[in-house]
This record gives sequence, structure tokens and C-alpha cells, in this order.
Amino acid sequence: MLFHALLPAIHNPKPADQSAFVRWITTAAHPFESETPPEAKMQALATRLAGAQVVGIGEATHGTHEDQAFKAELMKALVRAGKTSVIVLEANRQVGVDLDAFINGKGGDLPTLLRSPSFFRIWRTDEFAGLMLWLRAYNIQSDHPVNVLGIDIQDAGVDADLALRFLAAHDADAARRLAAPLAALLPGPKADRFSVWQAKATKEAFTAAAHSAQELERLLADHRAEWSADPAYAEAAYATRTTRQAFDAFELNSGRGNPEKLGLRYYSRRDRSMAANLLDRLQGRNAAFWAHDTHVLGDLPPAETPAGYTWVGRELRRTLGPRYQTVTFAWSRGAFRAQTLTQEGTANILHRRPLVPQTLPNDGPEDLGGLLARSPLDRFWLDLRTLPHQPWATRLGSTPYNRGWSGWGIDPKQWRKGDENKASLRPGTDILVWFRTITPSHLLPGDDF
Repeated sequence: MLFHALLPAIHNPKPADQSAFVRWITTAAHPFESETPPEAKMQALATRLAGAQVVGIGEATHGTHEDQAFKAELMKALVRAGKTSVIVLEANRQVGVDLDAFINGKGGDLPTLLRSPSFFRIWRTDEFAGLMLWLRAYNIQSDHPVNVLGIDIQDAGVDADLALRFLAAHDADAARRLAAPLAALLPGPKADRFSVWQAKATKEAFTAAAHSAQELERLLADHRAEWSADPAYAEAAYATRTTRQAFDAFELNSGRGNPEKLGLRYYSRRDRSMAANLLDRLQGRNAAFWAHDTHVLGDLPPAETPAGYTWVGRELRRTLGPRYQTVTFAWSRGAFRAQTLTQEGTANILHRRPLVPQTLPNDGPEDLGGLLARSPLDRFWLDLRTLPHQPWATRLGSTPYNRGWSGWGIDPKQWRKGDENKASLRPGTDILVWFRTITPSHLLPGDDF
């Protein structure tokens, strides 16, 4: 997700406000000694989040060791405190199913699961794997086991295959008819992943497959009364929805249409779908949401939110109010891991470039990392909800700073250009975690496709 460059002229931060903020940090910050603080310190943070039903826990970049390690420890603390019973992942549906089975002792080999094409390789890391192993150990001894849920929608072939196999058991003719337009996507030796397939699909092929996905969803919904007694129905119905959502989200990509006609509502489709999936599948339980900062932010000031644009955290805040709380991250220097992109943009995902360390500046005068680096500490967390009700705090909290955000790829030549990387601290962030220095995430061996 990007906060597109439709912002008004960014006002320069006032030096007096910045100095007041740095002074406030010295008394309000909660320092810690490493990216994995001791249990007692993490429990203090978990207690601070006690009012949440869903805690959105981000990361400033997908490829940072410190962010991932800290968020994993925070999720453990929330589980220990009984404040989280579901780990929600910015990951595809089947990933959630497989990891849930693993942590609940129902099968699966973790290295194999993490190497699945359904799983995003940015999280094929020691940090994420360690969390899954800890959850399995926790569930073995707990009377209240934790679950894992995937809410992303970029795995239409795998999801359609599950739904079609369910349908075949109840209406074989309909399953064969609906499978035909989806054949190139369904798992097999010649199948493409959805991200690859949609990038080269003609408008006609895409439309035919999308119509098949829509009918598949309608068919299972129409026969709910007849088929819902089948234990496999609920997951199959969810798979029909994520399949249809994938086609909706990528409908106009790759020259199949003009996204600009729909404006930012089109670019919000994926996040809107993920938010709906999370709320629907949560069923009243408490959750921690593992995603990027730009997905978990609770909101932004109106001046920073172009008309029609939304994201997961904003949708959750609208629905849950203060029962949705956020933890986002900041850094000042160091390196993170990402693909190196060029002007060709997202098409480079098809090239499967290596995730390599990127060393880029994030401590300049307009960078949040530059402001936080004025603190004498090396790492801390802050509860921004406790900012004093004073004019300097209001101005500082609503000043957009460069955030040092990066997804799976970055064009170093475009770093900090434009306003896509800028956002205010409030009201989107409740807890801010800062590291003076970051290092690349630790990839598991054999990071290939």
C-alpha cells in the first residue's frame, strides 16, 4: 500500500516543537536493551494494549531483523497475557490454514510450509519461524490454544482449487465447467502463481476466469443450506471469496483497463478485502495482526488521506474504534533487505530478484529517524496517546515526516522522493517503536522460488 502523493504542501517542522518532543521522549520513553526485550518489559507493553481486541503490529520495512524480532516477542507477550488468541497474517488464506495446523500439532513441516509458493518470501526468516515454533510449544501445554489466520487475497489458483474440489464432491458437472477458465491457475506442473498469471493474462482470459470465480462464490452461497453440514464447507466458502477478491483487486492491472478512472478506490480494493476477511473470520476473538506499517496504521489526518483511499487499519479503526490499537516502527540508520527495482516498477516481481541489503539514509531533517536520533537512547517504545495536550505536541503529531518505509522492493534512486513515504504520527500510531540502527532480516537457507 502507498499513501499516494496527493498531499498538500508539507509544512516544515518547527524547531521548537521538535526540541520539546525530544525533551518529552527523555521522560516518556521506555528504553530496552535489545530487539528482544526481557519478558517483564514486554508484558508492560502488552498491558498498555489491554483495551484492544485487535492489535495491529507493523514493521517499517519488510526486511528488517529488529522490527520482526520485536513484533514476534510482543505477540508472545500478548499470548501469555491472554490478550491474543489469533495471530492474523498479511498472508494468503492457505498459508494461514497450513501454519494453524502446524502450531496445533495437526501436521506439516515448518521449513516446507515456509517455502510454499503461497507464502511471501519476505517473511521466510528466522524471526518468523521462531514465532511459529514458540506458538506450537505454547499450544502443546495450553488449555486455550492460539490459531493462525491468513487474510490476503493473492493466491487465487490455490484458493479456487480448494473450492472446486469441494464443489466436485457435491456437483461434479458444475465443478468441471467452472474449472475450465481457471485451468492455467490451478495447481500443477505448468501452473502459474496468480501474481505471474495476471501480469500476462489477456483481458479476455482474465474476464473469463473472473466470471468463473464469481459464479463459484455464488454457487456455494446459494447451496449453503444443503452443503454447510459438510465440515469442509466453511473453508471452501472462504476460499471462493478470496478467489473473487483477487480478481477484483487486479482487474485493471497490466493494461486490462484504466485504474485512474476509478481513482484510489481501485487501489484500496486489496486492503478493503483484507479488513473484511479479518473482521468476518475473527468471530469476536482477540487478535494480533502481523503486517507492514502502512497496512496497520489506524488513520491519518484528513489532509493526508486522499478521497476514496483506505487501508486495513483504517477500516478496523472505523469498525472497532479504540478496540483497534496500533504499534508501528521507526529507524534512523542501517540496512534492510529488499529487491532492487528500477523504473520498470512492480513488473520486476516477475524477475524474482534477490532480497539484498539496502543501505539508505533515514536520519535527515525531514525524516522521522532524524528527529528520533536526537534522543540519547538507542531503542525505545513510546505511547503516543500520552502526548501532552499542548500546542507543540498537537503540531508535532500532525506533521508528516519521511517514515523510511519499504516493501518487498525499492528503487534506491527514488528513495525519499515524493510524498508516498510521508505520514504523521497521530492518529495512526498508538505505540511507536524506534531503533537507532537496523540490520537486514535473517533469511532461511535456500531462499528461492
